[in-house]
Amino acid sequence: MSRLLCIVALLAATFSQAQDFGPLGNYTLQELQMKECAFDKDATAVVLIEEARSDYNDQRNLITVYHVRIKILKEKGIEQANISIPFYRKDDFEYIDQVEGVTINPKTDGDVEKVFLERKSIFTEKTSNSWGEVKFTFPAVKVGSIVEYTYRSTMKHYGGLQDWLFQWPIPVVKSKYKLVVVPDAEFAYQIQKNPNYAVDVKPNSQDGSVSFEMNNIPGLTDEPYMDARKDYIQKVKFQLSGFSGNGYKQKISTTWPELARDELREESFGGQLGRDLAGTEDFIKQTKLLLSPMVKMTKVYEFVQQHMSWNGSNFIHAIDGVKSAWNKKSGNSAEVNLILVNLLRAVDLEADPILVSERYHGRVNTSYPFLDQFNTVYAAVAINNRYYYLDATNKYLPARITPYDILNTTGFIVNKKNSKLVEILDQEFKYNEAILISGKLTADGKLVGNAKARSAEYARAVKVGSYRSDSKKFIQYYFMKETDGITIDSFKTTGEDVDTLAFVQEFDFSLPLNATGEYRFLDLNLFTGQKSNPFILNERFANINFGYKRRIVVTTIVEIPDSYVVDVLPKGKTLVTPDRDITFQKTVSFADGKLVQNTLMEVNRSYFEADEYPTLKAFYKMMFESIGEQVVLKKK
Repeated sequence: MSRLLCIVALLAATFSQAQDFGPLGNYTLQELQMKECAFDKDATAVVLIEEARSDYNDQRNLITVYHVRIKILKEKGIEQANISIPFYRKDDFEYIDQVEGVTINPKTDGDVEKVFLERKSIFTEKTSNSWGEVKFTFPAVKVGSIVEYTYRSTMKHYGGLQDWLFQWPIPVVKSKYKLVVVPDAEFAYQIQKNPNYAVDVKPNSQDGSVSFEMNNIPGLTDEPYMDARKDYIQKVKFQLSGFSGNGYKQKISTTWPELARDELREESFGGQLGRDLAGTEDFIKQTKLLLSPMVKMTKVYEFVQQHMSWNGSNFIHAIDGVKSAWNKKSGNSAEVNLILVNLLRAVDLEADPILVSERYHGRVNTSYPFLDQFNTVYAAVAINNRYYYLDATNKYLPARITPYDILNTTGFIVNKKNSKLVEILDQEFKYNEAILISGKLTADGKLVGNAKARSAEYARAVKVGSYRSDSKKFIQYYFMKETDGITIDSFKTTGEDVDTLAFVQEFDFSLPLNATGEYRFLDLNLFTGQKSNPFILNERFANINFGYKRRIVVTTIVEIPDSYVVDVLPKGKTLVTPDRDITFQKTVSFADGKLVQNTLMEVNRSYFEADEYPTLKAFYKMMFESIGEQVVLKKK
């Protein structure tokens, strides 16, 4: 991933009204006749142009005018005619107006029909206390239509300056953005793009602007084992390092130690550390007597899990304070986990708050000490020269296992003397599962038997939470979803109440075999979650983040009655990646009426760069071809 970094200090700029982009309804003959996207033949729709200009007025409001034109290529692409424009509505910070739109449809006689968007079809909805949406759907849309719209966003100040995204889920022919920066603003911009695609950057000293343009950008869809989409989207990222205007002042920390000092001085963060919590005196006194730091940490962690409810909000700061949250027994993520830090310190453990950016929120750029890169706070506990990362909003995860949401991310430990960035990995635990299936084939062509899944480490953590949340959905998701016609009964579990034990799920099942004439087809790939290959895209933008390592072992034993003969027996297979990070092994045998298959799939590295995708794709193709092989039985 190439990066271009420019630091720009703009001391003066001349005001100009935000320009529009000409009247709606313009088009070219090429756009009207377009049947497919030249650089993405499978695209259901394509953005012909997206452009915007940001400027300011006498009140130093940030004013941005947008213009978008989209071509509908296939039936599924009609969904692109449903437009949603989010805006930050809290304290009237932003409003959207001057919304206009038109649908352009080619006619059989070579002319066109233009259907303009009516005002009554434009709606504004409140989606949260802070956010709203302007929504509308274009009229008379069909395959071949061009839809075009413009709108204006007005923000109170440049503190709302947003990144410019060149890339959509569908391909984009042209993307253009021009930014005029208010005087006395200091900012940095960073271009994030794939090295295979060019971007044109044009600073203009006369009007204090900088323009960006990119062409022929493939669509970016959600890819399997992908972190935050924004980590991989082609974009320009803006960071204000200093700004004042319209009654607003902002100073952003320029070094990581400075950020730590600022946060420790912040009343809703550092000011909440060291606070006494009513009614915890006896618990603290008893826990201090324990000799093992690990046992202490676990006791405190489980105490907070049991006594605090998370209100569903992720914050970096304790909005109501830890004392208020403790008294209410409910709080946001920062309040819950700062309570956890306080109690860990109270029992003489080395604990600090750690700012984290969970995987869905995006990667942390360590070159930029900006607070808005993080979305929540965990607790970091140092024991025997290693860190344990705790999130007490998670009711099911053991203290010794790093939360999945921050695996392979960067965190910032905030400490008065030794703040530091840390890479959050888990080299100790895997998604570790062993499955034993024993059954027999009945005379009427059914496989009946018993299955036992032994889930340990991350497999246990993932499954216990899912099972406790909804046992019926758990059974459906893990054991029935990918196996048509299966019935399950006598389902039972053990080990879910002791986090050091494996979580065992056991049940009886009955499964009718697919048949053609006198042949029966026996699928031995049962209950593994390995039914479909996740790596089938020709091109991939995102790195592959499995989160944790994996080890899945499956043993299947099936008794075949004398009324059948084995017509086709799958062959054994051993696959190993060149760097030996992924291994697959399968053995199959048939003797004395017993069919036995053993499979092992082991992933010993949890993170792969996007340029390693071709190797991964080729490996998974061969592995799933082997997994998908069925035993063919012929009735005597």
